[in-house]
Amino acid sequence: VRAMLVAFNTWLLLKASLETALTAGLWNAGSLNGLTWAKTSPSTPIIILMLIAATLLVRRMRLLEMGDDTACALGVSVERSRLLMMLVAVVLTAAATALAGPISFIALVAPHIARRISGTARWGLTQAALCGALLLLAADLCAQQLFMPYQLPVGVVTVSLGGIYLIVLLIQESRKK
Repeated sequence: VRAMLVAFNTWLLLKASLETALTAGLWNAGSLNGLTWAKTSPSTPIIILMLIAATLLVRRMRLLEMGDDTACALGVSVERSRLLMMLVAVVLTAAATALAGPISFIALVAPHIARRISGTARWGLTQAALCGALLLLAADLCAQQLFMPYQLPVGVVTVSLGGIYLIVLLIQESRKK
C-alpha cells in the first residue's frame, strides 16, 4: 500500500507545476519555513477543539494507566475512552501534519525526555507537549541558523537528531543486557 501511495505521490509531483512541486517537496521534508498565521487559520479551530477534548480526556487516561480492570471499576468505559483518545490524537496529528508536513521523531522522543527530566509520569501529557514544543523550537532554530544563509527544513534536523537519539537508546539497552 505504501509503495502505491508513494508512486501516486510521485506521479502527482511530476504532473504539477514547478512551483507547486517545490512547495510540496518542501512540505514533504517537514518545514516551518514560510508558515504564516494566515496559513494556520483553517486548522486553528480544529486544533483548539481537539486540545480541549484532550484536556477533558486526561482523567480517563490517568485511570487507564492503572489498568483496564481498575479503570472499569472506577467507572471508565475502557473501549470508548481509547477510541476517543485515538480520535483526538489522529485529528491533532493530521492538523499539524497538514500545516508543516511530516516532522519526524518529535512525538516519539518528547514523552521519554519529559519523563526523564521530571522523574514522574503524573502530568505526562502536559510535560510531553511542552517538551515536544521546545524540541521543535530548538530544531527549527538549528535549521535556520546552522547553515546560514541557507535554511534547512526542520524535518531534516529532527530526523538527524532522532536517529542519534535512537542509537543512544539502543546502546543503553544493549549495555543493560
